[in-house]
Amino acid sequence: MAIVQDKNIVITYNLKEAKVGQIFDIELWYSVNNGPYKKCQAIQCSDGSFNGIDPGYNKSITWIVLQDINSLECNTLDFEVRAIESNASNINAGARGNFTDNRDNRYYKWIKIGDQIIMAENLAYKPNKGNYWAYGENQENVQQYGYLYDWETAKKICPSGWHLPSKDEFEKLLDNYGGGGSNAYYSLIPGGKSGFDVLFGGQRFYAGNSLQIGSLAYFWSRDSYSSKDGWDIYIFKGHTNAGIGHYNKSSCFSVRCIKD
Repeated sequence: MAIVQDKNIVITYNLKEAKVGQIFDIELWYSVNNGPYKKCQAIQCSDGSFNGIDPGYNKSITWIVLQDINSLECNTLDFEVRAIESNASNINAGARGNFTDNRDNRYYKWIKIGDQIIMAENLAYKPNKGNYWAYGENQENVQQYGYLYDWETAKKICPSGWHLPSKDEFEKLLDNYGGGGSNAYYSLIPGGKSGFDVLFGGQRFYAGNSLQIGSLAYFWSRDSYSSKDGWDIYIFKGHTNAGIGHYNKSSCFSVRCIKD
């Protein structure tokens, strides 16, 4: 069944008769006026990713039409949902747990993605020294989004047994979900298959103003890009995008630590 929703087309399908533990990569193809089928490039699955889909009923996939074509004028429109058995291990079925930061007895969730164990919440530790801020200087934001730390402080802020991820470790995280872009975005957001459950904590710009809470998340890497910039990973809701970037070290970003 296909319905139009916010200028996108949502197709409901069943993925059944699979073996226990079998997972699939999903493709959506369309045909206009009974012509040849073409692969839809801009798609979003209800599972949060179009790689590593478990079998089940009443699943849905969204074709983001305007990202593929400028207009669609036709008498008939047909779809095929193609399920291809995935060659990759199910990296989305990682272990979960929690730990307590003994410095302030705060409780954090963690998720295992591939062979990495990474925090599934933003760090909210208040150090005795360093540069850190609550978003908008509002302490109520700390409970949900944690503190924002500058690069130098972020390198020293993780609890014992944990460390600030390297650029390579962030790239390895993204490689689990196609290396970045929309696939990684939909995997890393809340409800995505990864369990990373990104919190869009925004940033404190190096000029001093707080920006983009609820729409963008930056997480510091421990690696330096240049004398002024440090590497980071970003997840951008407005562009449904995730990737590796670099930014001024005096800006303040969120922190997710990786287990040693």
